[in-house]
Amino acid sequence: MATKSELLFQACCSEHGYGARVISPGSSRSADFEVTAGASLFVAEVKQLDPGPDDRKRLRELETLGHAAGELTPARLRRHIADAADQLSEYRDRHVPMLIVLYDNIITRGERPLPRNYLFQPTRLEWAMYGRHVARFNVANSGEVSYRGDHRGGSRHFQAEDREYVSAVAVLTDDQMGTHLDVFHNFFAEYPFPCSAFSGETDQHFRNPSNPLSGIHGWSKENSSLASPN
Repeated sequence: MATKSELLFQACCSEHGYGARVISPGSSRSADFEVTAGASLFVAEVKQLDPGPDDRKRLRELETLGHAAGELTPARLRRHIADAADQLSEYRDRHVPMLIVLYDNIITRGERPLPRNYLFQPTRLEWAMYGRHVARFNVANSGEVSYRGDHRGGSRHFQAEDREYVSAVAVLTDDQMGTHLDVFHNFFAEYPFPCSAFSGETDQHFRNPSNPLSGIHGWSKENSSLASPN
């Protein structure tokens, strides 16, 4: 049975006029969709984040205390990206762009213990893709503190010659603006994801302005005026 996120992704593709063909639904190690978007062809793996014990605990805290701690580390996000990337690796011989699609379905008893897409905030996605932002300081015996620069921490998923077959990570959202995607492009992608795909008024594309492993540069928004392929 298709998940909520898979149905939403199919609907989103249909709204754009794309063909989305399910790939081997009987295999747990297969990507979900082969998508034809005009002249572009890509493979997409859709991952849905569902509520777990920590989310239910957080909701109880909100109900009883009126507040709850947020999830600061992107460990759960990294796990989903790694699992999706491993599944997409089976399709490397197709030599086409590959897209990981994430959907926030963390809802408990009709309530969200965290704001929608809290785990998919751009900074958290950057941490999960390229490693956490680490600032280095020296503390002298005198107590004087000197700054030594920034670098990336471990647990990164994307770098040169490491999962470069993943073209981008996208966040699928259904809200008052409809169903839309925010696409975060992998700087090291062997086959870049086409910006002409998912380029509607509510879709967005983001890139790293320079090598994300050489410094902390954040994301730059791409021109959103590109026409959708038909």
